[in-house]
Amino acid sequence: MKGKPVALLIFFVTMGLLIGTVFAGTPATAKLKTPVIAFIDFDKAGQEFTELKTLLQEYQADAEYYNSLLKPLEDEINRLRVLGDSSTTYQLKVNEYQLQQQKYVNQLKTKYDPLAEAKQQRLLELAKEYARINGIDVLLTKVVAIHVADAYDVTDDFIKYANSKASN
Repeated sequence: MKGKPVALLIFFVTMGLLIGTVFAGTPATAKLKTPVIAFIDFDKAGQEFTELKTLLQEYQADAEYYNSLLKPLEDEINRLRVLGDSSTTYQLKVNEYQLQQQKYVNQLKTKYDPLAEAKQQRLLELAKEYARINGIDVLLTKVVAIHVADAYDVTDDFIKYANSKASN
């Protein structure tokens, strides 16, 4: 009779261990752990991320250069307008200006859109890395959060981290 309770105890302990192993890491056990939740304002992070700030400065310098190339044509159009010239010369100059301006805009977009996208992707990868390093289970942004208490906002700390990893 004494052997039967010991066998039942061993059976239940074994089953408990087996069931515990099978259900570990399932949605049922996820409810048992309190997740670490944090929030990053990616608009602010993007504005303060060194790599994106540098890219924006390069873009602005290129845009100013292209505007300087358009300046003589703009001056000529203004001169013709002041003279009251409504001839085809005036319209041709306006058309030329618009074509050149569109050409320069397209050149800027072709050069900088892929670079900006790559920097944004890098910022997202750094956010994932930051979450892993800091034990964050759920990292939210404005896109998926309606309200986040200030206590969960790690934006400033993330910006420091991202800028420490910046390549320029």
